[in-house]
Amino acid sequence: MNIEAIVTKFKDKPGFRETPVRNFLGTLGGMSKMDAMANLAMDARLYNWKPSIVAAIKAGITAKFKN
Repeated sequence: MNIEAIVTKFKDKPGFRETPVRNFLGTLGGMSKMDAMANLAMDARLYNWKPSIVAAIKAGITAKFKN
């Protein structure tokens, strides 16, 4: 699943904001799945992200590391 598909899937969820999802998923480059999930947990607390934002980012992380 690419970023566009994730944004489309979650865009109507309460509290969803596209910018943090795009920014976070755009930085996954050399991270492992474990590092990405840990970074997500820290950022979600730091920025008080709504559950819809966290769910969208988790979906993107899961899709990237599906293999």
